[in-house]
Amino acid sequence: MNLVSWLQLTAVPTGHGARFWDAKRFRYRLFAIAGKLTHHGRATHLLLPKNTPESGLVAAVLANINDLLQRCWRPAAIPT
Repeated sequence: MNLVSWLQLTAVPTGHGARFWDAKRFRYRLFAIAGKLTHHGRATHLLLPKNTPESGLVAAVLANINDLLQRCWRPAAIPT
């Protein structure tokens, strides 16, 4: 529950209504989307159907998570 709540607070775009959904609705809407993981050229891609109502939200959440990761994570120094 805490992980879903933090995901909702940090990764959902500010003006989107999903920020105020209860946890059950958020889990059902986002985690029940059928997607496909593909691997090509050392990269992993998530393919989502275009006609899914929440595919835009999933794309925005993934972009925000990637942005947070790039801003906050710094690799530890390698001891020599």
